[in-house]
Amino acid sequence: MMTLRCTKKLLKRMDMTPNDVAVALPSTTALGDWYANLLFTRPEQIVLCVNGKSRLCVLVPAKNANSIAERIQVGIVDILREIGISEDQINREKSQMYPLSYGATTGTPVTRSVIGTMTDYTKHLEYYLGLEEMTLDEIAKILSDIVCGPLNYATPINVAKELLAVD
Repeated sequence: MMTLRCTKKLLKRMDMTPNDVAVALPSTTALGDWYANLLFTRPEQIVLCVNGKSRLCVLVPAKNANSIAERIQVGIVDILREIGISEDQINREKSQMYPLSYGATTGTPVTRSVIGTMTDYTKHLEYYLGLEEMTLDEIAKILSDIVCGPLNYATPINVAKELLAVD
């Protein structure tokens, strides 16, 4: 099971409230919970997703609210493939993504740290969105390769690789 912890803005876009997601279990995937926020960017709105354990980044368009979660799951698989994770490891993680559970982004110290990372990514994102020749997937990979203080200055890509490594 994968838990997608959404901000109030994103929950509202998906026709949910924090009360609808008050009881959310932690993810059983190797990467753990994902956190998502709706960004009002131009020319299109974007959903920024950040993994709680690795700080890996996924960006998807915010259109069609009823399919945002599915596009996030596809985006997770795409970024894992892009950073060189083996198909066996990807398939293991993908099989654990279902069912999908929703939660809110409030309540724990981990959440505050992840929200801080999301704020940093949002500032970087403003620059990269100005470079019109870049796709959201390319930008997500660049953001995932920035050293991150909460990860002891490792990159999210390297941490994700460690978390998904076969024992």
